[in-house]
This record gives sequence, C-alpha cells and structure tokens, in this order.
Amino acid sequence: MKTKNLVKVTIHCQSAEEMQKAKEAVLYHLETLNPEFQSNGNTLMVTVVPLDPKLFLPDEACDIIRQTLAQSLTFIHEWTCTLHSES
Repeated sequence: MKTKNLVKVTIHCQSAEEMQKAKEAVLYHLETLNPEFQSNGNTLMVTVVPLDPKLFLPDEACDIIRQTLAQSLTFIHEWTCTLHSES
C-alpha cells in the first residue's frame, strides 16, 4: 500500500461571511490541488493532496501551501495547516 500524504487546513472563522471569504481565498490559490471542503459550525476544514511528490517532499509542499495561504488569510485570526499521512 502506498502512503498518501494530505495537507489539512483548519480555519476558524468568526462568521459565515468570513468563512465564505476564506473558502474563496483557498479556492483561488489552491484550485489546481482540488481542495475538498467540510465545515463544522464556524470551522472550515480543507483537505488537499500536495503537489507532485517527485518535485516536493510532502513537508515542503505543506510549507508552500502554508506560506501561500498566510498571504491571503490575513483576516483570519486562527488557522492551522498540517500534514497527514494515510496508508
């Protein structure tokens, strides 16, 4: 079984409007990675499969995604971006 690396972004929003803006920002920057969205109350969870593993190590891809989102999620007070491995 091949291990699949996923980057999970958890965004804590203050309002539905903020959640919509966060979703648009993520889609704008990560559209090519086919982000999957789930929401639970005011928390928006995004799962993406990192960039081509032959080009980037998974943790490098996670850092790139984190840096990309940091520039566009400036209106969000609290969010995390972590790497998960699933076999």
